[in-house]
Amino acid sequence: MGLNTKRHKRKCHWRSNPRLHVANNIITAAQFNRLSPNSRHPSRTTQPIWLPADDSNMDKKHHIPDFIAQQGFTLIELIVTMAIAAILVTVAVPSFSSIIQNNRISAETNQLIASLQLTRSTAVKQQRNAQICVSTDQATCTGGTNWASGWIVWVDQDNDGALDAAEIIRVQAPLNTASILTSTTQSAFQYSATGIVNNGDILTFCDNRSGETGRQITITATGSVSVGNTTCS
Repeated sequence: MGLNTKRHKRKCHWRSNPRLHVANNIITAAQFNRLSPNSRHPSRTTQPIWLPADDSNMDKKHHIPDFIAQQGFTLIELIVTMAIAAILVTVAVPSFSSIIQNNRISAETNQLIASLQLTRSTAVKQQRNAQICVSTDQATCTGGTNWASGWIVWVDQDNDGALDAAEIIRVQAPLNTASILTSTTQSAFQYSATGIVNNGDILTFCDNRSGETGRQITITATGSVSVGNTTCS
């Protein structure tokens, strides 16, 4: 009886106590009754909720390391990078310029060879004389041995030996101003219906550099064309 009396008094004390101390917070008995079972008994919750004691813990938790927050180059790193870039530019630009000039010589040499082959094939195909000649105005054969000033290819359709405007089949504009393409003696090459040229010759292709590797175009008496390297003066 004594034990039951003590328990009854404790229950009465719980119910009669208008204010309860829970987790350092004071709530009324009515507020406690409105709480969910999980809120009354935190041990029953499936996922505990962690709350920081103060804002300083949050700042430490989300603090960004200095090596990530600090980005960029120092002045010394920037100076070293610029110095390396300047050295690379100094070495690479002259070599790159030389490559461009060599490619230009090759391309313009191929243009002349293609025109020579066109002249020969046209003469054989049409069974008429065909001619390639120096032309500074891209309309007539002007003479001279400077083939860099341009040339024209034409076929003598009426067999009168004179160039007519309708007989022109290809026009080559002047080459690059730095290009030097000269023949030993010939200002024109005429191919017959059999593909034979009237006069063979050697043309030299260089530019305004000194000691560069140029091209030497050889036209034989049979009309064939060959090309090789030569050292320019």
